[in-house]
Amino acid sequence: MTRIVTDALAHAELANVVAAEPITCYCTGFGESGIDYVVYYYVDDFEDAKVSDSEILAHVFAALQRGGVRIPFPQRDVHVDRVSPEAAMRREGAARLAALSRVALFDSLTDAERGSLAATLSRQLFAAGDELFRQGDPADSLYVLGEGHLAVYDESGGTRRPLASLTAPDYVGEMGLLTGQPRGATVVALDDAVCYRIDKAGFDAILRSRPEIVEQLSHVLARRQADNDAILAVLSGEDRGKRARGRAGEFVRRIRQFFQLHA
Repeated sequence: MTRIVTDALAHAELANVVAAEPITCYCTGFGESGIDYVVYYYVDDFEDAKVSDSEILAHVFAALQRGGVRIPFPQRDVHVDRVSPEAAMRREGAARLAALSRVALFDSLTDAERGSLAATLSRQLFAAGDELFRQGDPADSLYVLGEGHLAVYDESGGTRRPLASLTAPDYVGEMGLLTGQPRGATVVALDDAVCYRIDKAGFDAILRSRPEIVEQLSHVLARRQADNDAILAVLSGEDRGKRARGRAGEFVRRIRQFFQLHA
């Protein structure tokens, strides 16, 4: 629990919080229907401490949700839910399918394959300033952006350069999902965002049953990589096309290798 909180806050962009001082989290006791924790951090300006408190709480709430930790309510509370659990599950399933259907990477999937993939998604919340991942992190997953906005940065060379600003519906991290390549950029939530995480295990069954879609996936990867290169190197549209065509074959090989598919 303390690790979930400290890791999340260490990788969040927090206004008025002293970055040079470590943020710590301790368990302080057991309450009537929960466990008490306290977070210690330093602020630059005490007059704005309430704003910092609010940001910290927002990040902690999102981190707990991503970690599967629910905030308990006292047992004596009575909750009236006008939506049945079955209806809530159907609504969430429809939201997952809608998110996948708007992502170009999955255009080659059948409706049945898309439904199977949607069932494996993990819904995750990110508060403004939360990092989804950092450049160089190990990877085997992709994030589908269902709500909100994300910023993508290149941090090679020790400087942060903007690559893209993503608006739902969109996706990020496809290279990690399909090739296992370490994260090629840092991605930060610009506001409160809802993402659906797809990991390798969830995609494995689809590729094994229909390995021919690797070709289509490789072309999408190549085009997207060429677009990123264009931002960094100011490439022309013609040059982007050449790079995309040249890389597609290499991505086919790497996807097959990562998922251990036989040619």
